[in-house]
Amino acid sequence: MITVQPIRVLLVDDDPDYHALTSRMLARTDQTFVLDWVGSYQEGLEVMLKREHDIYLLDYNLGQMSGLELLKQAQTHGIDAPIIMMTGQGHQGVDLEALQAGAMDYIDKVELKPTALQRSIRYSMERAHITQQLRENEELYRSLIEEAFDAIVLTKLDGTITLVNNRFCELMHTTADSLINTPIQGYIGQDHDLLSILTEQGTVFERLLYPIDSQDGIDVEISAKRIGQRLQFIIRDITGRKESIKERDQYIQQLTILRQVDSELSEVLDMDYVMSMALDAAVRLSGADAGCIGLIENNRILVKEAIGHFNDALEDGYLRDIPLVRHILNDNTPRLIQNVDEEPDYVQLHEKTRAQMLLPLMSYERMVGLLNLETSKPERFTKDIFEFLQLVTARVAVALENAQLYQIVQDRFAELERLYVQVSHLEQIKTDMIRIAAHDLRNPVSVILGYAELLEGMVDDTMPERFKKYISMIETAARRMQKITTDILSLERIENLQTQELSPADLTSLVAEIYSDFEGQALLKSQKLHLETVDTPLMVLGDPTQLHEAMANLLSNAVKYTQERGDITIKLEKNGEFAEFRVIDNGFGIPENMQFQLFQPFYRAKTDETKDVEGTGLGLYLIKSIIERYGGNIIFQSKYGKGSTFGFSLPLASE
Repeated sequence: MITVQPIRVLLVDDDPDYHALTSRMLARTDQTFVLDWVGSYQEGLEVMLKREHDIYLLDYNLGQMSGLELLKQAQTHGIDAPIIMMTGQGHQGVDLEALQAGAMDYIDKVELKPTALQRSIRYSMERAHITQQLRENEELYRSLIEEAFDAIVLTKLDGTITLVNNRFCELMHTTADSLINTPIQGYIGQDHDLLSILTEQGTVFERLLYPIDSQDGIDVEISAKRIGQRLQFIIRDITGRKESIKERDQYIQQLTILRQVDSELSEVLDMDYVMSMALDAAVRLSGADAGCIGLIENNRILVKEAIGHFNDALEDGYLRDIPLVRHILNDNTPRLIQNVDEEPDYVQLHEKTRAQMLLPLMSYERMVGLLNLETSKPERFTKDIFEFLQLVTARVAVALENAQLYQIVQDRFAELERLYVQVSHLEQIKTDMIRIAAHDLRNPVSVILGYAELLEGMVDDTMPERFKKYISMIETAARRMQKITTDILSLERIENLQTQELSPADLTSLVAEIYSDFEGQALLKSQKLHLETVDTPLMVLGDPTQLHEAMANLLSNAVKYTQERGDITIKLEKNGEFAEFRVIDNGFGIPENMQFQLFQPFYRAKTDETKDVEGTGLGLYLIKSIIERYGGNIIFQSKYGKGSTFGFSLPLASE
C-alpha cells in the first residue's frame, strides 16, 4: 500500500482569522495537509529560510511590509519551494507582478473555496516540479555549450553578442566579459551580408567559410541560424569534430521540439490531435522506427494512434497483453530496453525490434495511457533521449486528461441541450392543452351559469330549500370555473404580448379607477378604504388592461381577506426611477411557512380564517407574470394576524 505523505504548508498572514479559515479549508479536502502559520514578514522569512515546508502561502499585505518583498527575498536566498501569492483586496497588477517575481500562482482570498485552494496548491507544486526539471535541462544545455569543443556564440538580430562559450574565448584569446555586447562582425569578418540574410529571411547556413579575426589566423566553418529573436553561430575548426556538431544540432532540435510540444499542448483540447502530435514528436525526438500511443481502458491499452508496424501487435484495437505491458500497468514505471535479447520474459512484437521504450502517461500520480516506441537501431535510444521523453509525456498526460475532461463536459452539455429541447417541447404541449381546455370550457361554463341564473330567477316560496341550495351551489361552482378559465386565458394573453411593442400607461389614472370600482365592495363589509396617490401622471411601459387587472386583483384580495370594519390603504408613489404601488391591509395575514409558495399557480394559503374564502390560486401568479413581463418586481410582506402588504414596482417610462 502506497503511503501518501502530508503536504507541509506555511501560511504567512497577519490575520489570525484567515489562518483558521485556511485550516478549515484544507481540512475539507481529500489530501492531508500540515498547516503552519506566522503573522509577520520577519517571522515568515526566518521560517522560510529553514526550508521545512513543501509550499508557501504569502499574503500581499503584511502590515507595513509587502508579501511581494518577502517573495523576492525568498528568491534571493534560493528558496525553491513553490510560493502562492494571496490578496483579499483585489490589487490591480499584483497578480502579474507576483508571477513575474517567481510566484507559482495568485489567489483572490475573497473568492477562494476549499477545492480551488487545494487545486492551486497541487498545481503549483506540479508546476514547480516541472519548472525545476526545465531549469535542470537548461543548466544541462548551458553546460554542454560551455564544454563543447566548438565555439558557440548567440547574438541579437543586429549581431550584438549575448552569450559565448569557453571555446570561442580560447579562439579570441580573451574573456567572455570582454566579448559580451560587442558586434559579431568584428570577429568573423566585415561582410554584413550574412546577418542581413539571416535577419530578413531566417535562412539557415550550415557550411559557410569565413575568415575569423583571431591571433592564430585560422580558418573556421561557421553554422549560423536564427532562433526567434536571436542568432546562433557555431564556429568549428574545419579539420574535424563534425560528430559533436551533429550531436549539438540534435540536442537543439530536441529542445525546440520540446518547446513546441509544450506550447501547442497548452492551446488544444482535442484528444486525437494531442495524441497524434505527441506521438509524432516522440518519434522525431527518438529516431524510432515505429510507435503507438493509447489510453487505459478495461485495464488494457487501447491504441489511438500508431506509426509503423503495429497491425500484428494489436488485438481488437488493444495492445497485446504481454508481460512488459502488464508490469507497467501495475507499477507505472517507465522502461528503457536497450537490448531486447537481454530482457527477461520479453515478447517481441516485431522481428526487427532491437530496442524499446515504454513510457506511462502519468497525470497527478494516475496513469491515463502509454507511449510505446521501437527501433531496429539500439544506439538511437539513449538515456538522454529517454529522460527527454519523460518530460514530454508528463505534459502529454496532463493535456490528455484536460482533453478527456473537456470531452466529458461537451458530451454532458449536448445531453443537457437535448433534454432542454425535450422538456421545452413537453412544456409547450402542456401549455397548449391547458389553454385549449380553458378556451373550450368557457362556452359550456357560460351556458351552465346562464341556466343557473335563469333557475335562480324562477325560485319561489314553494320550492324546497334543498333545491334552492342545489341551484346556488351550481351557480357558485360555475362562477369559480369561469374565474379559472378567465385567469388561464389572461396568462395566455400575457404570453402573446411578449412580441408586442409596449406603450405608456398612466398608473395614477388606473389607481383612481380601481379605487372607484372597489369602493362599494369595501362599504358592504364596513371596511375603510383609503387612497394615497400622487397628483401628476406616473407613466410606465405596459398594457393598461393588464396593469388594471393586476392592481384590481391585489385590491380584490385585500377586500376578501380583511375582516369586516378593517382598514385598507391604496398607495401610489414615485421612488427614484420607479413607480411603486401598494395595497396595505390589517387583515388576516399569511403564516410565514406558507409565504414562499404564494406566487405559484393554483396555490392558496388556507388558514382557519380564510378556508371559506373563494379563490382559484391563480391570481397572484397572474399578477407576478404581468409585472415581470414589464420589467418590474413584486412587493410583498405579511405577518399572520396583523395584515399584509402586496404591490409592485415598475420602471418609469422615459420622457
